Amino acid sequence: MESITRGSEEEWDDFWQPWSVSQTLSLLKNTYSSARTKKMETRIEKHFGSIEGLEVIELGSGMGSQSLVMALKGAHVTLVDISEKALKLAKGIFNRFGLDPVCCRADILNLDSHLLHKFDISMSFGTIEHFFDEELRKKAMNSHYQVLRKGGVSFVAVPNEMCPHHKIFSSLIKITRLAKGPPEKPFTTPELIEYAKQVGFSRAETFGGSILEFDYLMPYLFMPVQIQIATPLDNFFSADITLFAQK
Repeated sequence: MESITRGSEEEWDDFWQPWSVSQTLSLLKNTYSSARTKKMETRIEKHFGSIEGLEVIELGSGMGSQSLVMALKGAHVTLVDISEKALKLAKGIFNRFGLDPVCCRADILNLDSHLLHKFDISMSFGTIEHFFDEELRKKAMNSHYQVLRKGGVSFVAVPNEMCPHHKIFSSLIKITRLAKGPPEKPFTTPELIEYAKQVGFSRAETFGGSILEFDYLMPYLFMPVQIQIATPLDNFFSADITLFAQK
């Protein structure tokens, strides 16, 4: 059951395909200007003062677009993914910008000891919702905790169970089979915070991206650059919610 709900290496290798330069640039621009990125950076600057020089690890990194944005601002980035194809794709994208991330092919549920207790920031985006079992979700959250040094922070972004338009489009994508890759199970805010508390985070809160953000549709709309607008409803109904937790 575990391999079905989380996705095997072969399934993820099939999911990741090379992107054109224009697609890559559109993805970067969307990530750079997204409401989620701005809200993350506000918290990072308040906690650390600056992104520059921080040690950052992204678990289940895929193409690592969020890590790329942080690397462009001076962070030292480590990418972890079970898919060798995803890591090669990410490395190629980073290299286009003169950057060379540390890439580690690994299962985020079974991380090597050399990755533990050494990072200022751990993060994942669209990763742990692919674990359906409660214990696996908790174990994935614990990985975010274990890689941090004392005082480090984690960002864990997942689909929001309360987002109405995400439910509609996810159903349409599933019916029309436009998307590849393992299925996902969205989170509620209380569930996300509870997992963080269970693994030992000292404080935890969540925030939404933007209710007007449709980044999960970008691969099917050829990724137009989006205008990100924050609204009072974001924390409740945005397509994704992001945990911000401190060790």
